[in-house]
Amino acid sequence: NSQHSILTQKRTIITCWILVIDYFILAAFIQLQSVLIQARLLKAFLLLFSFFLITSCNSKKQDEPDPLKELPFSKALFVDADHPDILIGAFSGMAVDEQDHVYIADTKLQQIHKFSPEGDYVTSIGRKGKGPGEFDGLNPAIKIHKNQLFVLQNNAREIDVFNTQTNEFISTISLENIKIDNNPIGTPRNIFPTGNGTVIVSFVDPYFFKPKNGDAQKFISLSEIDLKGAFINKKLLQFPTPFPSNNKLVYMEENSISIFTADMYPDLKISSNNRTIVSAKSDSLQFTAYDMSGSKITEIRSQNSLVPFTETDLDSLRSKRGDKIIKAVNNTGKPNFWPAFEEFLIDAESRYWIKEYNPWSALQPWRILDKEGKAIWTVHLPSDIKLYPGEGGNAYAIHETPNGLAAVYKYSFEF
Repeated sequence: NSQHSILTQKRTIITCWILVIDYFILAAFIQLQSVLIQARLLKAFLLLFSFFLITSCNSKKQDEPDPLKELPFSKALFVDADHPDILIGAFSGMAVDEQDHVYIADTKLQQIHKFSPEGDYVTSIGRKGKGPGEFDGLNPAIKIHKNQLFVLQNNAREIDVFNTQTNEFISTISLENIKIDNNPIGTPRNIFPTGNGTVIVSFVDPYFFKPKNGDAQKFISLSEIDLKGAFINKKLLQFPTPFPSNNKLVYMEENSISIFTADMYPDLKISSNNRTIVSAKSDSLQFTAYDMSGSKITEIRSQNSLVPFTETDLDSLRSKRGDKIIKAVNNTGKPNFWPAFEEFLIDAESRYWIKEYNPWSALQPWRILDKEGKAIWTVHLPSDIKLYPGEGGNAYAIHETPNGLAAVYKYSFEF
C-alpha cells in the first residue's frame, strides 16, 4: 500500500509537471500567434499607410496647377509721341474696331484720334465744347460696337455716338440723374454697348469719407438704357460700393482737401467683351460672369498669393508722395495686403487678361486664362501700361516716353 501510495504521488507530480509544461507551451504558442497576428496587422497597416501616402502625394500633385507658359510676343511702335500729322495732348484710352482701326482718347485736347491698321493718322473726332459731338469731361473708356463709337462724358452725363465708317456724329444719349430705391444712382463711370441696341452704364455712388456704423450702404449699379436714354432696367446688376471708392482717398486738413490715388486698396472691377459682363473685387482672383441681361453664367477662380503691405511700402509712399497720404492711409486703415490684381480685361476670344500686383517693380506679371477659366500663360510687361485688345492676338498699349509724352505700341502675342 505504501508503495502504491508513493507511485500515485509520483504520477500526480509527473501529471502536474506535464500540465505546467503544457501550460507554458500553450502560453508560448498563444504569444507566438499574437505576435504573428500583430505582425500581420502591422504589415497590413504599413501597406495601407504607404498606399495612403502615395495616394495623397499623387492627389496633391494633381491639385497643383501646371506651371504657366511664358507667352511670346513682339512689340512695335504704332503711334509716335512726336507725330508729324497731329498734335498729341494726353492719350488715356483706346478702342479697336473690326477693321483694326485704332481710336485713341485724348483727354487733354478732348478729342478722339483715329489711326489706320498701319498706324497712319486718319482723322480726329469731336472737340472740346458742350455742343452736339463735342466733349466736356471725356471719359477714356471709349467703346466700339457694330460700327458705332460710344463716348461717355462724365461731367455732362452724356454718351455721344459716332459712325466709325463716316466718322460723323449720330446722336447724344442723356443720362438722367435718377434714384434707385431712394438712393442716388451715382456718377456714370463706364459703358458697355450690347448686341440688342442698348447700352449698359456703370454708375458709382462713392464714399468720400470712411463710413460710420449706421451710414446707408452705397452701391455700384449697372443700368440698361436704350439709345434715347430711357432706363430699361435700372438695377440690372448691383454691388456694394467698397471703401475707398475708385481707389481714391480724400483727406481734409485745415480747410484743405487732398485727393490721392490709393491703389493699395481693393476695388470692384468690371469688364466686358460685348457678350458677357464680368465683375471681380481685386482682393482675389475670383471672377463672376453674367450675360448681357444680368443672369449669372459662371464663376472662375484662379489661385494666387497676396503680397503683404509693409512698413517699407509706407516709407516708399512717404518718400514719393509726402506725409499727407500717410495720414490719409492711417485714417482709413492700413491694408494688410496689396490687391491680387490691378486690372483685367476680356478679349474677343473670351480670354481673361489679369494684371497682377508686383509692387514697385518695373515689370508686372499678366496672367492669361483661357475661355474655360484655366490659367495657361503669363507675360511680363512694363508696369505703367494698360492693354487694349485688338483682333487675332494683337493688343495696344500707351507708353509714357522719358519726356512725359504718350506713345502707342502694338503688341503681337503668339498663342
